[in-house]
Amino acid sequence: MPSLFLPDLGFGLITASVLAIAAVGLTLQFGVTNFVNFAYGEFMTLGAYLTYVFNVGLHLNIWVALVIGSLLSAVAGFAINRLVIRPFVRRRVSLFILLVVTIGLSLFLENGIQAIWGPNFQKYVMHAGSSFKLGSMIWTVQELVIIGIAALMMIGVHLILKYTRLGRSMRAMSDNSDLARISGIPVVRMLDGREARYEVALPVPGEEKRAILETYTKEHSAEYQAQAVIDIAFRLRKRIADPESIDEVVIRTSRHTHDVIGTGSGDPQKLDPDASRETLDHSVMYIFATAFIRGEWHHETSYAQEARRDPAVAVLWPKVRTEVSEEWERRYHSARPEDRAFGATVEVRLSGGRVEREELAVANAHPNGARPFALTDYIRKLERLTDGIVDETAAEGFLEAVRRLPDLDPEELHLLTPVAPAAAVEPSGRPTKGIF
Repeated sequence: MPSLFLPDLGFGLITASVLAIAAVGLTLQFGVTNFVNFAYGEFMTLGAYLTYVFNVGLHLNIWVALVIGSLLSAVAGFAINRLVIRPFVRRRVSLFILLVVTIGLSLFLENGIQAIWGPNFQKYVMHAGSSFKLGSMIWTVQELVIIGIAALMMIGVHLILKYTRLGRSMRAMSDNSDLARISGIPVVRMLDGREARYEVALPVPGEEKRAILETYTKEHSAEYQAQAVIDIAFRLRKRIADPESIDEVVIRTSRHTHDVIGTGSGDPQKLDPDASRETLDHSVMYIFATAFIRGEWHHETSYAQEARRDPAVAVLWPKVRTEVSEEWERRYHSARPEDRAFGATVEVRLSGGRVEREELAVANAHPNGARPFALTDYIRKLERLTDGIVDETAAEGFLEAVRRLPDLDPEELHLLTPVAPAAAVEPSGRPTKGIF
């Protein structure tokens, strides 16, 4: 058995090199697009068979055939992405639909390959070349080249991701595509090519302007999907006098809310009082517990240590969990603005068997909500967020400019960008790195 270890190790290195190349590609694809392409392996197989055609059928050198086969499979992948996958992405279908599409592509390619080349193994025409003996391992030139190519590709990908603009853009997209987009990275162009473009539907003259129904101002400084939950918490606290009587809180909502800011994420930091503000902003369990116990939501105090360490919050927080509701999932993805909802059904189970239930499709501040945001609400939110940062004169100048917006002169446009005094912001030193 010991005599077989080194030969097996050598064969394992060759196999691992091939798998490593495949893993790098699959990781990049998933990181940038945020969904798993189940047809990825079939595209690699297609490249192998195209190489076989040029090598065996057209009698080209194996390395030349390999380059041509790789390029043609890349072209095929690009075409399939543009013609099949991207149209679904532009329609903003769910990840489940995208997975079904790629599974269909996988079956199509697999059976197409078998229909053309048959189910039997095929062999390339290549010379073994000279070999080298290292202990009980025997290496051929081709095997060493395979290992070398794999190592160079992985090093090259690492250098591209770390030191180039393209690589930093890809890392940014894999971390948060929305943040990457508003930071100036052309996400659509990177996914669809240089000819890709953004399309924004504008109302024709006289058409009712309904775009505001596609989004809404956040009344509370917390994650979008938590807005309605905060309003529900305020309603429920009026009906439940004793928080200690609560045995469990179940929030039934969309899959996105459950997986991203709910217990479906499986993230223990969402229940950790020492977590970052960004993490707690994406913890609907913390948000509900804090809003219910404290009866308010503030962009600073609701995330402060006093709120995190509040004994009543600490007791209620771990009792909150989320579940997926098919109806909320359907409404979350609805194409009709009047039907689309980011809400939830909250069920509070109390000791003694009593159950309190509250449901809200959209937050109060939503255009379809109980108290749609009006100008006075925007002004109040502005005053609250800029208190102690922008002086009153600059804030009043901004509000006055907004009121006169249709009549502003070009030289007055600077009033729409109020400037905070230098003393209001205390930098912690000169930054040496960007966001990504």
